[in-house]
Amino acid sequence: MLTHASLQLGLFLLALLALIKPAGHYMRLAMEGRPPLLGRPGRWLERRLYRLAAVDPEQEMAWKSYAINLLLFQTGRHRVPLPASALASLAAAQSASLRQRRSRLRFQH
Repeated sequence: MLTHASLQLGLFLLALLALIKPAGHYMRLAMEGRPPLLGRPGRWLERRLYRLAAVDPEQEMAWKSYAINLLLFQTGRHRVPLPASALASLAAAQSASLRQRRSRLRFQH
């Protein structure tokens, strides 16, 4: 058992070391605003993914929206970052759902 765990750890560390240089290069290009790695085909794919996720790449995310999305992602509640307008409707829907549950509980007792 110890041999398998050591082998797995060794393979993980080798993969991590192999990815340091390409990941650093990608991050440098992304921070400079240049098209990373795939260039034009990558931008096509990125635009499609943004459209699929209903994300506006030109709009920055506010810190409150980021924090809520981070918490929702950590709890596994949704898979796509939500814009601020969707967060407001989500909060309204959750409060309506809570009111319905409370009213059902009142009628049951």
